[in-house]
Amino acid sequence: MSDDEFADVKGSLAGKNGIFAASEGLDALDSVTKKFESHGAGIIYVSQCNYCGAPQETLVEWPELVAIAHKRVIQGWYVDRKNGMFRVNQKCWRCQQVPLPWGETPTGAAKDIRDGIEANPALGAQVQAWSQQLST
Repeated sequence: MSDDEFADVKGSLAGKNGIFAASEGLDALDSVTKKFESHGAGIIYVSQCNYCGAPQETLVEWPELVAIAHKRVIQGWYVDRKNGMFRVNQKCWRCQQVPLPWGETPTGAAKDIRDGIEANPALGAQVQAWSQQLST
């Protein structure tokens, strides 16, 4: 008899987003990656639903990130005071549960904007214009 109580299922669940250490499930559960949208519209957050495990991709456009950096609640978002972040009010496409497993802080949004400007310097003028609109 094996000391590993999950030995019989590890092989069958590995790579299928199970919750066993031998699979990628534990890493995927709390990991969120970001990538620039290919046409320059914003950042795509790549995650998995905490309820059903379905892969999620959510585009957050630059004006949304600027608003979050200025601590402004915008349509389609809400403040998660418990976790100190803004969350997009988007349901999982598969199970329809809310919220998605990530949020954005004003500090994080500001960093994402800086990274975006570094990758595309022309974005800087637009960010400045959006910031001015929020200041008035």
